[in-house]
Amino acid sequence: MLSIKIAGPAGFGIKVTGSILAKVFLRLGYSVFAYTEYPSLIRGGHNTFQVDVNGECHPEDSDITSEDEGSRKFSGVNSPSSKVDILIALTGEAIEKEKDNLKKDSLVICDDTLKHESIKTLKQKGTNIIDIPLIEFAKKNGGELMKNTVALGALFAIIDNVIPRSGATRNLVETLNKVLEDTFGHKGVVAEQNVKAAAEGYEWLKNNKDKIKSTRSLVIPTAAGTPRDDILLLISGNQACALGAVAAGCQLYSAYPMTPATEILHYLEAKQKETKMIVHQPEDEIAAIHAALGASFAGARSAVGTSGGGFALMTEGLSLAGQLELPLVIFEVMRPAPATGLPTWTEQGDLSFVLNAGHGDFARAILAPGNPAECFELTQKAFNLADQFQIPVFVMTDKLLGESYYTTDEKIFNNIEKVNRGKIIGNQKLEIGNQGLNELFARYKLEKDGVSPRTIPGTEGGEYVANSDEHDEFGISSESAEIRKEQMDKRLKKLAELQKEIPLPTLYGPKDAKTTLVCWGSMLGACLDTLKHESIKALKQNNINILHFSYIYPLPMGLTEFLKKFNNLVLVENNASGHFGKLLRQETGIEIKDKLLKYDGRPFWSDEIAKLL
Repeated sequence: MLSIKIAGPAGFGIKVTGSILAKVFLRLGYSVFAYTEYPSLIRGGHNTFQVDVNGECHPEDSDITSEDEGSRKFSGVNSPSSKVDILIALTGEAIEKEKDNLKKDSLVICDDTLKHESIKTLKQKGTNIIDIPLIEFAKKNGGELMKNTVALGALFAIIDNVIPRSGATRNLVETLNKVLEDTFGHKGVVAEQNVKAAAEGYEWLKNNKDKIKSTRSLVIPTAAGTPRDDILLLISGNQACALGAVAAGCQLYSAYPMTPATEILHYLEAKQKETKMIVHQPEDEIAAIHAALGASFAGARSAVGTSGGGFALMTEGLSLAGQLELPLVIFEVMRPAPATGLPTWTEQGDLSFVLNAGHGDFARAILAPGNPAECFELTQKAFNLADQFQIPVFVMTDKLLGESYYTTDEKIFNNIEKVNRGKIIGNQKLEIGNQGLNELFARYKLEKDGVSPRTIPGTEGGEYVANSDEHDEFGISSESAEIRKEQMDKRLKKLAELQKEIPLPTLYGPKDAKTTLVCWGSMLGACLDTLKHESIKALKQNNINILHFSYIYPLPMGLTEFLKKFNNLVLVENNASGHFGKLLRQETGIEIKDKLLKYDGRPFWSDEIAKLL
């Protein structure tokens, strides 16, 4: 696998350059994972975009698969590397901050006028510093900001000497030029300037090969024989969640901007004309959830999106959803807390909060996808479950999954789940009850499964009171002990029925492995890549498998007996106290004593997990 990082201040085109690099490899038939880091600043600070490349380009192919029906195969690259082979450093500060994140015998591409103490230090360690007149060439072709494109050209001159010369890889420079044209074509002459800037970097390094001391450390696997960009996409978890909402027929998305959930808002806002979805940015998160509940009462499929701090403001509205029994989907994209925490970094620290948020007892469901394909699938499932059981349903991701870009087969997005609106009654004659001067519909009628039929405004004979107080079957406030218990029991019956819909976790690898990594949500990627780590391969792989949970609450029926089949369970969570492990112990009585926990704002690296096993 090859890992490349571009580093520099915000405003230098770090993300755009990284995206171009990732798309070039994708079009050459490689599997790509793109991961970004940035500080919580409006402008400036140290920004990076890392692209990990693997030769396996078919997400559906793998020699490590689950033996369970319905499991997913995997290949390619599913998570970022902890250290990189090549660093494109646009400033001295970038070299200083990234010097400890370089592999042995790595290469650093920088401007030849750059003077920094870290350069001398790295040279002493054997790092190949390739200093190029980046700024000089950039100024010739549009301005200093073009230096990142010059660096890309130089990078591909290096790779051109290393990459296997077969199939689609023969068109390396042509592919780079096409991606540059596609990226900047709408800016007229800018596209041509970028192509020329890349050519300057490429030709200069081709003519100055003495700058490259050695490329023996670069391992670039062979890609597939033909380009695959016709069926492979680079897509983030946030984008996949947004597409899932569109596929599910969401009619209102209400959100106040909050990193790292904001991309869902921006993506859906940009697609409003095509989707006819109302995308609403209110004054705060309190207004956001109540707007969504109003839309749900009116019969629209609705959703909100936020992170932990924003969701804290939504908790009263969440309880209202539980009392009114209104369907609602909530995207909770986690970041490190408490308080503002680390706003632009990643963690799985909100699970216990989401499990217990809101005052009082009421049913909810929590889904946690592990990759964009699951984001798309489970978002649709979330809308159906919300309607079927008239409850709030959470789709929990985090900054890692939400903002990273995964290689995903576009055919995944043809899998549209049939819409299930649950017990909505249309304009037929309804049974009504006499409540004083009013004849009302029994909206909260006692039912064996806990789910009462509902109407939407305008349904003839379907009027009822949507009351936040405890109420009787018609929604009329009541403080009767008997009615209170009946309504509470009715609402909680939904959990038992919901549990029947929840599948067992997905198993990756052989059933009889000695060690089983237990993970949820975004930790799937690093765990999958751990199985392909050299140290694990030396153990012939059959010593380790993975149990991944994407349905978090309620847990599936029969889980206790299912977990007892495994030998040694090891919990892998990106938080400080093992939230999911606590839930498993609470619900099954099984305590996972061996835990790998990380909570420094960074994701788990696969080599880190391999070393700890």
